[in-house]
Amino acid sequence: MSLYGLHSPLFLIALVILVPMIWHTMRSRYHSRLAFSSTRHAEAAPTSWITRLRMLPAVLRWLAVAALCVGLARPQKGDEQTRVFAEGIAIQMVVDISSSMETLDFEFDGKPANRLEAVKRVFRNFVRGTDELSGRDDDLIGMVTFARYAESACPLTLDHDNLIKILDRVEIVRFRDDDGTAVGDGMGLGLERLRSLASKETGAGQPIKSKIMILLSDGSQNVPDSLDPVEVAKVAADLGIEIYTIGAGKPGIGIMPVRDEQGRVLGHQRVRSDLDEPTLKKVAEITGARYFRAQDTASLKNIYEEIDQLEKTKTEERRFMQYKELYPYLLWPALVLIGLEVCLVNTRFRSIP
Repeated sequence: MSLYGLHSPLFLIALVILVPMIWHTMRSRYHSRLAFSSTRHAEAAPTSWITRLRMLPAVLRWLAVAALCVGLARPQKGDEQTRVFAEGIAIQMVVDISSSMETLDFEFDGKPANRLEAVKRVFRNFVRGTDELSGRDDDLIGMVTFARYAESACPLTLDHDNLIKILDRVEIVRFRDDDGTAVGDGMGLGLERLRSLASKETGAGQPIKSKIMILLSDGSQNVPDSLDPVEVAKVAADLGIEIYTIGAGKPGIGIMPVRDEQGRVLGHQRVRSDLDEPTLKKVAEITGARYFRAQDTASLKNIYEEIDQLEKTKTEERRFMQYKELYPYLLWPALVLIGLEVCLVNTRFRSIP
C-alpha cells in the first residue's frame, strides 16, 4: 500500500509569500500610467495574443514559488510492506512400509486403495495444504521409512517439492528378507534426525519452535533385535520431542494382494490386523502427544487436520515503510518555470517601464 505525506509540513507556511506577490502584480497592472493625448486609436486597435497572455510571466513566477515551497516541505511516497516472521516446527514422519501396508481397506474416488497410498496422499496434502489444511511452508519436514530395516528417505528440509517427489517414489517392500515391522528402529532413526539438527534454525533463518514426530504403523514390532519403542519414547520425552502415533487399518480381517517375485498380482488373500495399539498409545502418552486410529480415508484425513491444528507455526507480521523523496519532481519544474519567466519578460513580454 502506498501512502503520501510531508516530512516537514511547516514549510508550507512559506506559501503565504504568494499573497504579496499576487497583490503587487495586480496593483501594478491597474495603477501603471503613461501620458497620451488620446487613447481613442489604441482602444480601436485589435487585441493581440500577447496582450491576452500578459499575465503569463507572473503566473509562471507564482507557480515556481509554490513548487519551491512545497518542495521544502519534502513530500514523500511511503510504500508499506509486510515482512512475515515465522517460527517453524521440525516434523519427522516415520512411515511403516512393511507388506501389510498393502492391505486394501482405504478408498479414493470410489476405488480401493492400500494403506500406504492413503498415507502418501493425505501426507502430501498435509505438507502442501488444501482447503482444510493450512500447509507447512515454514516447517522442516523429513521422512523415515521402516520395515525390517529403517531408512532415512528424506532429510529434514524446507524443500517440500523435493520431499513430495521422494514420497511419490516410496514403495512397499517386495522381498521377504526385507519384510518385517521394526517400529523401534524407525522411531530411533527419526529421533536421531531430530536430535542432531545442526542449529536451532531452519534453512530460511526461522527459529524452530518445537520438534515432533508422526509415527504411522499398521502392525506390531516383530523384529527381535529392534529397539524397544517405549524406551525410545522415553528418550524422546527427555529431549522434549512429542511423538504423535497413528494406527492404520481396520480391525479384523482385510484383503491384501498376493504378488510374484516380479511384483505382478496373482490373487488376493485375507489377512488379520495385528496392530499393537497399546504400544502406540503408550508412546504418545509418554511424550505428551496423542494416539489416533485411522480406519478409513476420512478418519486419516481428519487426523492430519487435527495435528495441523495442534502443531501450529507461529507467524508474526512486521510492517515497515520505505519512503521515496518526491521533492526533485518539484525542484526541476520550479527552475524551468523561473527560467521561462525570465526569458519571456526580457523578450516578447518585455514591458515599458
